Amino acid sequence: MKKTYKSVDEQIEYLKDNKKIIVKNEHKQIFEERSYSSLINPYKEFFSNGRDEKGNHIYINEIASLLDKMEEIIYVSDVDTNELYYINKTGRKLTGIYDYKGQKCFRTLLGRDQPCRDCIKRKLSQDSFITWKRSNDLLKKNFIVKGKLIPWMGKMACLEIVTDITSDND
Repeated sequence: MKKTYKSVDEQIEYLKDNKKIIVKNEHKQIFEERSYSSLINPYKEFFSNGRDEKGNHIYINEIASLLDKMEEIIYVSDVDTNELYYINKTGRKLTGIYDYKGQKCFRTLLGRDQPCRDCIKRKLSQDSFITWKRSNDLLKKNFIVKGKLIPWMGKMACLEIVTDITSDND
């Protein structure tokens, strides 16, 4: 017999109690806004970024943990609004910005008041990375940037991997 739930809260409690999946309280709002009648299956689909070699769902927290160990700056932003969804540990440390969610990438990462005129997000695809050079006046560094579109929390987002190429002579 299939169990029915009266609310999203009830479903979250079921998931937590049965250790089916880690559910964060901020995820509740997302499901309520999207009027999901069932949280359990959409949750797995919505927050999964694919499956590992054993067929288990891979979740954003696991991916973020891996990205935080990388030396490159890695960030994910909204293609349309430029809002930052994620900055890895290297990026947070270099910029000194730890409360970045919802802030604009051009303001937080480049110190600009307006979106970049040469923003490459519109040229990105899911198929392959595009690579370009960028000078950052705020950080006084030069970078190689690789970008592509990725699914992120149920929508398309821009992933950028940024490598510092500044030499001591620059």
